[in-house]
Amino acid sequence: MKITARSLAAQVLADILDHQKMFDEAMADNPHIAGLSERDRNFTHLLVKTVIRRIGQIDAIIGAMLKSPLKGKSNTVMHCLRLGVAQLLWLETPPHAAVNATVEIVADFGHSQMKGLVNAVLKKVAVEGKNIAGKQDEAKLNLPKWIYESWRKTFGEHSVRAIYASTNEAIPLDITVKEDAEKWAKTLGGEVIVTGQVRVFDAGKVEKLAGYEQGDWWIQDAASALPVLMLGDIAGKTVLDLCAAPGGKTAQLLQAGAKVISVDKSKRRLEVLNTNMQRLNYQPMVVESDILTYQPAFTPDIILLDAPCSATGTLRRHPEVLWQNSNKDVAELANIQAELLHKTSGWLKKGGILLYCVCSLQPEEGEMQIENFLKSHKDFTIKPLAASILAKLPQPTVNFQGAVRTLPGTFPLIGGIDGFYAVLLQKNDSHSSFIKHL
Repeated sequence: MKITARSLAAQVLADILDHQKMFDEAMADNPHIAGLSERDRNFTHLLVKTVIRRIGQIDAIIGAMLKSPLKGKSNTVMHCLRLGVAQLLWLETPPHAAVNATVEIVADFGHSQMKGLVNAVLKKVAVEGKNIAGKQDEAKLNLPKWIYESWRKTFGEHSVRAIYASTNEAIPLDITVKEDAEKWAKTLGGEVIVTGQVRVFDAGKVEKLAGYEQGDWWIQDAASALPVLMLGDIAGKTVLDLCAAPGGKTAQLLQAGAKVISVDKSKRRLEVLNTNMQRLNYQPMVVESDILTYQPAFTPDIILLDAPCSATGTLRRHPEVLWQNSNKDVAELANIQAELLHKTSGWLKKGGILLYCVCSLQPEEGEMQIENFLKSHKDFTIKPLAASILAKLPQPTVNFQGAVRTLPGTFPLIGGIDGFYAVLLQKNDSHSSFIKHL
């Protein structure tokens, strides 16, 4: 079989939708990717991301062109059709090229009997598709129904549509610098944003940017940088960084003068963390362990629990997460988070801080999770953020609980931000007062 950008895109799409792989993992694991030119790799990237971002619209259009669903047929045929529609309606590929190339890869995948149907559907899309797409409700179709309803109930209809709109905007590169952000903004052609980071658009290959090899900075979305900023002055403090890989927050903590122990159960992810730390010339203590079986041999001043979550807040960069989760998955993750919160809270001394954060927009993993934790752990309260810290946070991010909540559509004028939830939980005497209403 001849490997082309389109056939590779179909394989990657299958890995994402049928085998629950993340886009980066699916691309990295494909043995044929290295054989493509840079141009073809970029086209593969564009094809797949376009389908994932528009999959609800695309499937509705395909459904309108078929007399009966493709039930019982190979998923591969459907993936090829999706790629063909994406080219015709959103990538402005000439119709003859999009149709013929799609028919060809369907045959290459061993489904020659489906060539006629694929040809007929795509030719019809080429004629009628744009008119249909123009009448569609993009947000409702391209967000899974359960997610749309969850966000509408939690954040409101306007916010849901702003979140969705953010997925179609150019994604900036956020850089956390060791020092002199203004200098690096000038050097890299970016701007300093409220978090003190440098934001760059159209950065190109990260590895070729000035300062990368020298370890002068690291990549970190602005929302991901907020939790450590919430801690304020942590110089000399001992911080246990849990679920630490790939190491953005570890680097922040070390840069702030903390003593850091980084724990993660994934050997593969820890290899990435170690590589990042070597480039940055940082030396945290690194431990490979499952938090549920881990027991620190010391009492930390601060615990940073960046808990495993649905990652729905990262949909701007990783739209595939929306189609790899369900209500059931969120409930299971919430149970794990509750278990992790309970276990790690016992490691803190009185006055210690547990910083809980998730890159999720689901209230079960954020606001509701902490409400339940405080009900069952009356020796903890939410620690208010100091005025000096509040001044460093993009507004409006601090909710009435005293926690930080960001939404992808909150800051369109600076290019957006990921969705995040973070809160400081302070351990007090068991008789201390606590927040009852969240």
